[in-house]
Amino acid sequence: MTAAPDEDAAALRTQEILTELFGPLSVRVRGREHPTVYLHLLSSLILLRHRDSPAWSRLRDDVRGALDEQWSPQELLRAIGRRVAAALESAGLPPGSAVRLDDLDAEAVDDVAHIVRLCEELGVDAFHPLLDRFQTWSKPADEAFFAPRSVVRTMIDLLLKDGRAAGRIHDPFLGGGEFLAGALEVSPGLRFSGTSPSRDLLEIAGMRLHALGVPQVDLSVAPQPHQTASPSAQVDVVVSNPPFNSRRHGRHEEPGKDWVYGSPPPHNDNYAWLQHILGSLAPGGRAGVLMPNRAAVSTDARELHIRRRMIEDGAVECVIALPRQLFAGTAAPAMIWVLRHPTGRVAAQGGRILLIDARRFGVKTGKQRVLAQDEIDALVECVHRWRSGDDRWLEALGGRGAAAAVPVADIAERSHSLVPSDHLPETPFWPGGETGIQVPRPAAALEFQTEQAREADARAARISIAHRTLDERGRVSDRREVRLADLCRIQAGPSHSLVKKAERAPHGVPLVMPAHLRDHRISVEDPVLLSVESARALEKYQVRQGDVLIVRTGSVGPTALVTAAEEGWLPSTNLMRLRPDDGVEPDYLLALLSSPTVQKWIEARSGAASAIPSISAANLGALPVKLPPADEQRRIGLAVDALDTQIIAHHALVKAAETTRDALADGLVNGLLETVHTLEGAS
Repeated sequence: MTAAPDEDAAALRTQEILTELFGPLSVRVRGREHPTVYLHLLSSLILLRHRDSPAWSRLRDDVRGALDEQWSPQELLRAIGRRVAAALESAGLPPGSAVRLDDLDAEAVDDVAHIVRLCEELGVDAFHPLLDRFQTWSKPADEAFFAPRSVVRTMIDLLLKDGRAAGRIHDPFLGGGEFLAGALEVSPGLRFSGTSPSRDLLEIAGMRLHALGVPQVDLSVAPQPHQTASPSAQVDVVVSNPPFNSRRHGRHEEPGKDWVYGSPPPHNDNYAWLQHILGSLAPGGRAGVLMPNRAAVSTDARELHIRRRMIEDGAVECVIALPRQLFAGTAAPAMIWVLRHPTGRVAAQGGRILLIDARRFGVKTGKQRVLAQDEIDALVECVHRWRSGDDRWLEALGGRGAAAAVPVADIAERSHSLVPSDHLPETPFWPGGETGIQVPRPAAALEFQTEQAREADARAARISIAHRTLDERGRVSDRREVRLADLCRIQAGPSHSLVKKAERAPHGVPLVMPAHLRDHRISVEDPVLLSVESARALEKYQVRQGDVLIVRTGSVGPTALVTAAEEGWLPSTNLMRLRPDDGVEPDYLLALLSSPTVQKWIEARSGAASAIPSISAANLGALPVKLPPADEQRRIGLAVDALDTQIIAHHALVKAAETTRDALADGLVNGLLETVHTLEGAS
């Protein structure tokens, strides 16, 4: 279904507001306070706007008074905190961080007032895009790794759209409340509960659900995961996105109690979560859990033992492999595990498990992929038909993706792997299309990259260059001679010892390496991630939009421009960060540093000090520069950026063509494809 024009306009306006809220305004208001407190401010304002009209009217009066009387920003933040605390208390929710909003280090009351004005325009459905934007902006730890909206919709429909009555739905790792909010859209009569190790995020989820009109929700802070749940705590539906491959929050072990299927390994909680969730299900209950791909095929002895017992006990109903790049901030793929209250050894569905390969689903929106509504409907219909015994379950996919109902005995023969592709026949495919059999021409797989290359070519074609007139001494008259250090602040990356001490985390802050500087952009496919706490200790090294990075040790010289997508990332030891001063265009600075003349200058000064080439911040700062006026800087930056974009587009086209060629060759030589039109006789 296509969105109505009004809906499109509203969504566009929401994104415009979020861009402003998480731009320079956020830096001025947040200061050095933890990012979650800023999220509390925004969530609090949306809650007041939509659930307490009298309090919102009084807050608008507070804002007018603050501007007229020039309150300090902290006074206005305290006023907001009082209004929100009262609203939460009346709803039976703990006020928590709402009363700590004045911890934000806001610089001006006008900025706080502007945030109130912007939030007044946000609808109650803005929580999901708000949390997505927050995740990209703050690079949070596991507890804020929010599930994408299209995945939430898929999992909720899998569990609730089959006509079964469900009294209570529970999320044991609540995140931002996205699953409970999604369930509200499908079954508003449910009872809701959730737990989280983070009180801050528990409060965000509580505000979100209250803003959506949930009359009562049972939320609590809880140690997780643990072995069993008491019968009174068992629920009809569990849906969750626990942290991937993590032991971050510690495991709650109950003395004298054993895990249902075996003790998970101490280094990884994936199978602790799966067992905890199964233990939370009432008889007849079902669960949907997002798991990393590794969980489905892990060869760790303990995890393999647990997976085997879960399979044999009928606890696993279905596994769906999802495409990469669904999550904001990471390209990591995931799988949906549909679990059920154990049915007995080699139980229902004739001892089979439904495995679906949906890795080619999704449409690209920016850097993320989104499952389209017709793709969600196809997955849900496939599972529901199979579940009900309808022989037409495979037809529900409409030729997209692949699926098989695999006997437990066959799964056992493949080391109890639950990876769908391990049990499905090889089918050639290429990017941009469905399976190879359904794409009539290989060129169809390259349409997107070809169009991107055409657009980049057209932009580069608009560049017009002319020779400058030199003065009598052979110089450009309108350029003044300065040093590089006069144009920007130069900061070497953190020392090796600092980086080595930093804690790694599955969903933390990316560390930019020299190899990530490609085509004058930052390109990271499998980043090293530092924990949020470690990143905060290295805050002075963080990059922001408009910075330029340059390799300072080893293969000295490669450069890259930092975009909004890399805001807050950390450079590695071998990099140097250049932050342009006011009046210096970032694109011009990149063009300057990447020019062959400057690269030769850098090379000449980086090879003499030691066996390993290296240049210091002081030496780089001594680079002589003939600085053009601001408007000429802008034109230089635009011209060079157009050529960089052209190079990137053509590299992407070449890569896609190589992938298509390999898939085509495989399909043809294995007999899965045949040529319809040949090239014989073509010149």
